[in-house]
Amino acid sequence: MRNLFLLLIGLLFSVSAFSQVEIGIKGGGAFYFGDISAKNSSSFNNAKGTAGLNVRYNYKPYLSFNLGYNWAQIIGTDAYSASAVNFRNLSMSTYINEISLMPEFNFLNVKIGEKVNSLLM
Repeated sequence: MRNLFLLLIGLLFSVSAFSQVEIGIKGGGAFYFGDISAKNSSSFNNAKGTAGLNVRYNYKPYLSFNLGYNWAQIIGTDAYSASAVNFRNLSMSTYINEISLMPEFNFLNVKIGEKVNSLLM
């Protein structure tokens, strides 16, 4: 147990010392609102999970690149619809996979009145 604790402390210091690369994970919930969903039912009945991973490379103090992967599952059903018109007993389920690469410009490091030769310095 002591060795595991020391390893985790060592990893924290090693990651913070090399701040050009940041790694993050995320999670949450996904909902579907559309033709095949009961308009009056609670959205938490059809909630499914989401997960994601992102890696950010800080190229310059003002510019970074973010590579991300997001996964989600959504479902919809009108079996619980109170309206007889919308009660068709239809359902759907699908998975969403997204890969993205985005440049990010950090406005917070820019100081008004500061002379900068290159904006991306």
